[in-house]
Amino acid sequence: MRIAITLLCLVAFSSISATQQFSDVLIFKGKQMPIFSYILEDYFVEKKINKPRCENTTINTMSTACRRGYIAEFTIKNKKLFISNIKIQCQGWNSVMMQYFKKERIHMDWYSGVIVAPLGKMTDEVNEPIFEKYKIFEIVDGECIISYTLSRKKYERFQERKWTEYVKTKKYQIDLKRYSVSKLDSNIDFNLKYLFHQHFNFEEQ
Repeated sequence: MRIAITLLCLVAFSSISATQQFSDVLIFKGKQMPIFSYILEDYFVEKKINKPRCENTTINTMSTACRRGYIAEFTIKNKKLFISNIKIQCQGWNSVMMQYFKKERIHMDWYSGVIVAPLGKMTDEVNEPIFEKYKIFEIVDGECIISYTLSRKKYERFQERKWTEYVKTKKYQIDLKRYSVSKLDSNIDFNLKYLFHQHFNFEEQ
């Protein structure tokens, strides 16, 4: 199935860039949905492996609308979360799933966190995209234990509850140290909170 290249206003760090970013995609019950989370970013860091990239060094492959260099497609099937495709921009968008992972799909049994897919019309985008509803997928060790839909107001309360849990973990201290040595120094709390709200992944390290 072809990846839908969807543009969401995901300003990961307001102090660095305000360029809209291509979202990753989740396929659930045959429907493609853009998602906030960049699930594979932590995977590449933790495994200490290079991200997929175009090997043709004679062309400029870095798009300001896709700073991570790739677009990933995920699928939830039989309650399991899979990587089902990954594309890079190299004279067009090309799949590198087989070359990179050696399989047509990979069960993400290492991943625990929350995946958020916006639903309905975007109602506001002054500081971050705000939608009518949100589809929530709670994942534990690559298994979707529950999925549900929240209204905008309930989603905001959900965000705050997750943030309160997050600041009590070791990962918060690790992230605080990680980003405080970057260009985020002047606005670390805001940017960490924004970043967290895109991932909701605070599994203890």
